[in-house]
Amino acid sequence: MEQSREGFWVPRVNVAACVGCGQCVRLCPTHNPIPRERLHQRVVSGVAAWVKDATLLRASSSGGAIGAIVQALAGEGYGFCGVRYVPEHLRAEHFLADTPEAFAPARGSKYLQSLTAPAFREMLMGE
Repeated sequence: MEQSREGFWVPRVNVAACVGCGQCVRLCPTHNPIPRERLHQRVVSGVAAWVKDATLLRASSSGGAIGAIVQALAGEGYGFCGVRYVPEHLRAEHFLADTPEAFAPARGSKYLQSLTAPAFREMLMGE
């Protein structure tokens, strides 16, 4: 992945490592968009939730439900992947957390593309 002139992360093929299998083209939504008629066949539903805890609700920009879910599951040994804004890099990044306190930077809306690779690599490596 590399940044475009507009600052978005875009895939780049490493031509030296390419084996010509075509998998990147088969999976690319730009080269293989979902046909319009299939888009209308999908049933779309939504769910809305908000937390009753006033402190969590005030700290949230979108209802705070994820904060309550993290608090409930942290005691059972779950880990969490969230998105935080990193001002020194001017980007949003996925990150891993194992406590509600460590997950706190995920609060607040971040309506921009996020960098996923470091967090996903950490999950895969079990770090």
